[in-house]
Amino acid sequence: MAAGSNAMRAQLMVLDRDPEVTGLAGRPVRLLWRHPRGQVRSWVPQLFARRADGTALLADCPSHPDAGGERARKGAEAVAQACADIGWTYRRLPPLERVLAANLKWLAGHRHPRNAGRPGLAAAVVGAFARPRPLTEGAEAAGDDGDL
Repeated sequence: MAAGSNAMRAQLMVLDRDPEVTGLAGRPVRLLWRHPRGQVRSWVPQLFARRADGTALLADCPSHPDAGGERARKGAEAVAQACADIGWTYRRLPPLERVLAANLKWLAGHRHPRNAGRPGLAAAVVGAFARPRPLTEGAEAAGDDGDL
C-alpha cells in the first residue's frame, strides 16, 4: 500500500469511529472543469462522509502537507468551490500522528468477527458493567474464564 493509501486508511478509521458519520465512500466522484485556457481538468477526492445531520464532507488524505504539488492544490481549490456551491465541505485532512494511526489500526483489527468472543459475551460484559465496579469483579460477573 502506498503512503497516500495509508493516510486514507487512517482517516477512514477516524471517520468510522465518529458517531456523527452515517456513511462513508472511497473515491466517490470525479469533478471535471474547464481551465480558463480551455483545457479540461479533473480531480477525484479520496473520501466522502455523510453526517447524521445530512451534511457532507469530501476530503483528500495527503501523506504529507505538500503531497500532490500544484496539481493537488488546484484540484483542492476546484473541489472546495464545487462543495461550497452545493453546501458540502471539502478538506485536505492532515496526516495523523504516527502513534495515533498505529493505535487506530490495532483497534480496528479487533472489529474482525474472529475477535467477537463467545456468543453472548458482548451482552454479558455490557450487563456486568451497567454499574461502576472494579474490572476484575465485572469480568467475573460476565463469565470470564480467563479468555477475555
